[in-house]
Amino acid sequence: DRQRASSLQFDHITAVRERMQAADATPAERWAPLAHDLDPRLTKETDWPATPAMLQDVHDAGHDLPTLTRQLIDQEPLGEAPARDLRYLLVGYLPEDNPHVSRASEPDRPLGTRATELERQYRAARPDTSAATPRR
Repeated sequence: DRQRASSLQFDHITAVRERMQAADATPAERWAPLAHDLDPRLTKETDWPATPAMLQDVHDAGHDLPTLTRQLIDQEPLGEAPARDLRYLLVGYLPEDNPHVSRASEPDRPLGTRATELERQYRAARPDTSAATPRR
């Protein structure tokens, strides 16, 4: 059946085109639809640009990002700072030796319960450099 065979070929072309468009997209463009599905506030946060980079790193590490993020948010809903809370949920899930994820700190933003716990653990493990810095 020629019509059926050509229809299947067109279906494959559409899938290839979608993969190529996704490969050309920036992380912010690629993960914005997922972020909007998870929590519409995510893309409106001032620290949103850090979040898609981390989402891309987690995806590149081989994780099923849509499933993982939905499971994490079901366990611990996002709080007042959803972009930061999502990053901390991901950091809490991934092994500590994961080279793909940075553990940057933003002390002026409120955190959800799990994120606050992770921030305390991070600060406790970090060496204190305040004594080594001379004051003027």
